[in-house]
Amino acid sequence: MESYATIAAPLYELLKNDAPFIWTENSQAAFDRLKNCLTSAPTLCAPNFADSFQVITDAS
Repeated sequence: MESYATIAAPLYELLKNDAPFIWTENSQAAFDRLKNCLTSAPTLCAPNFADSFQVITDAS
């Protein structure tokens, strides 16, 4: 999934030690976008082992 860290940034802010956990519209939008990306094709699909395919990772 391209730009995962950028999309999830508002959620990471909620995990900081001294930050209050306040769920905002921005937090909800980030959550909804991640949920949509992770549960739809091509992110969530079974590979066809008869064809070649790529697994792409990013350390960010």
